[in-house]
Parts: sequence; structure tokens; C-alpha cells
Amino acid sequence: MEQLEDFKPFRAEIECSQCHYQMAIMLQPVHMEIPIQCPACGHNLTYVIRKSIRQHLKEAFALLG
Repeated sequence: MEQLEDFKPFRAEIECSQCHYQMAIMLQPVHMEIPIQCPACGHNLTYVIRKSIRQHLKEAFALLG
């Protein structure tokens, strides 16, 4: 649970890997606990969102280092 306390909300543009619907999202710790589905086709976006988080963290660490 400590990781959730360290999680900083951020905005991202994501694209559904199934139907390519594009949407802007703002992630907060609660979003890591519930499945999020594409509003256009219902595809589970967990992988796409986690990929966006990894990219965000990678870019943030690059700025620090």
C-alpha cells in the first residue's frame, strides 16, 4: 500500500489497442484497483494504462538523471 501513497496523479493520452479510440485520462491511485474499459468498444485498458504509467515514470526519471 506504500506504493499508492507515493503515486502522483498524472494526465495521459491513451489509445485503445483494439479499436484505436483515443482518450485523455487522469490517473490516480484508485484507478489501479478497478478495471477500466474503452468507452467505445469495452476492451480492457489495464495493459495500455500500465504502459502509459511506465512511460511516464521513465520520462520523469530521465529528467531527474
